Amino acid sequence: MKNVFKMFLLIVIITLPLSGCFKSPEEKAADDISDAMEDWGKAMGDSFGDVDNMDSEDMAENMGNLMEFGSKMELAEFEKQASLDLPKAIPEDLVYSSAKITSVSDRDTSADITIKTTDDSDKVIDFYKSLLKDGDWTVSGETMESGYYSLTANKGTENVDVTIYFYDFTSLTEVDIEY
Repeated sequence: MKNVFKMFLLIVIITLPLSGCFKSPEEKAADDISDAMEDWGKAMGDSFGDVDNMDSEDMAENMGNLMEFGSKMELAEFEKQASLDLPKAIPEDLVYSSAKITSVSDRDTSADITIKTTDDSDKVIDFYKSLLKDGDWTVSGETMESGYYSLTANKGTENVDVTIYFYDFTSLTEVDIEY
């Protein structure tokens, strides 16, 4: 009887990890993404057809559909994400009100955060322009390029760099703040 119990226990110990009961959060997230991609593929059906014989218009449409799908997945993940705590070194008024803090780097003399929001990038840019240009800050640099806008300002001994990233096919505006 002891041997039967030992054999049963051995089988359970071997099969549980293989069955996915002990998956890490990363493995579970990867499985969720894989399942979503499979569902999307089924929903798309044969719309991709024969890629080798596809004309440029069909290819562009298919790429647009793929990018839109990626944007929706990014938004779904963002909505589930909790906001991190603001480092004490960074003043609260530098954080866009409807954003989530998604990354923090807190050092002895400075701090960096990344925030994300679903608000349009123009609205976020206007907020930071108003805050830094019309407030007590002195703007020492401003850059507008394809995909990002950046402001550098100081107030006494305080310095801040704000970079706002915006891209096609994303539902989020990302802001990096170095203080």
